[in-house]
Amino acid sequence: MRITCVIDNLDSGGAQRQMAMLATLLKARGHIVRLLTYYPHDFYKPSLDKAGVPVEYVPHRGKLHRIWAMRKAIRAGRPQVVIAYLQTPSIIAELASLPRCDYALIVSERNQDHPMCAERMRGVSLFLHRLADAVVTNSRAQEVNIRKIAPKLAPRVTTILNCVDLHQFRPLPMTSNHSHGPVRILCVGRFDVQKNYLRLVEAAEIVSRWHPEMNVEVDVYGCNYFVDGKPSALSGEFLKLQDVLKRSSVGARFHLHDPVRDVVTLYQQADVLCLPSLWEGCPNVVCEAMACGRPVLASRVGDNPVLVEDGVNGFLFDPMRPDDIASAICGFAKLSHQERVAMGNAGRQRAERLLSPERFVGQYEQLIDALERRSSRRA
Repeated sequence: MRITCVIDNLDSGGAQRQMAMLATLLKARGHIVRLLTYYPHDFYKPSLDKAGVPVEYVPHRGKLHRIWAMRKAIRAGRPQVVIAYLQTPSIIAELASLPRCDYALIVSERNQDHPMCAERMRGVSLFLHRLADAVVTNSRAQEVNIRKIAPKLAPRVTTILNCVDLHQFRPLPMTSNHSHGPVRILCVGRFDVQKNYLRLVEAAEIVSRWHPEMNVEVDVYGCNYFVDGKPSALSGEFLKLQDVLKRSSVGARFHLHDPVRDVVTLYQQADVLCLPSLWEGCPNVVCEAMACGRPVLASRVGDNPVLVEDGVNGFLFDPMRPDDIASAICGFAKLSHQERVAMGNAGRQRAERLLSPERFVGQYEQLIDALERRSSRRA
């Protein structure tokens, strides 16, 4: 099967990671796979090169020309299936299918629990989804959302949860002595409003007031959107966080880092992952931490409650309430070493059941086969 994958770029984002994995897995299953981008970021390109998946950057001159250029690039590969990730690439792929196409088009809805998403979803995006043969969500929460907002799309909507490389992301023993050493909290995610780091700082201040003896260290790894060492228009949240930490009583306990390729080591060296996001779909970082046998502290949004069972492999909290985040941190900090290990083991077991690459690529192949059979019946 000739399959063309479409995404905006190959930066270090979660959707980009999943697209790179999907392309690699489909290639390994014997499909002819190519990947198109229209921005030249290439964080995941080396892994795709290694897998033998060609990546084509499509240059363009503005938004309208981008649609035309992508349409031309898509059709040049004579695909039988096109799979697009993220909202704008999905819209471009849908417009590129006009006036008609002879391939199956699969688009996606990801990371859409934003409070404003209902308004956005009622507009152009959902209307254009009528041009697609299938709409894949990466969270069950988002599938329910779309079915409610756009019931006419319901027959085309299906959920395929993210996957994790369970061989790469694997547990190592927890080495910290929790009675003496600090609680090492890891956060992985770009510095923007969605990730809610400012309320995490407030929560850490509350923990410090409630339990002055509790030693909590927070390491945050993410893109700050600097260009050539200087802030860009997207760096505002990072600069705001820096300023807050300078004035905070817990500022010295927060350590801000650039993104790194070896995230496995980060998980393995941490005691717990914390994801305080205001909205999520099926967050990669939660999946990866579970696969690495680490407990998770996560906001009660999106599919976090599907991945994290409160009190079993982590704790859930209300991301709008710093005191609730603080309670989750304290609840974890008070666990014994054995209890933390048991939580991590429970997370690994859930990851093996829910997040395997074989399940992920198998569900995509089943969807592709179903679309092919449907097309054959129409013909």
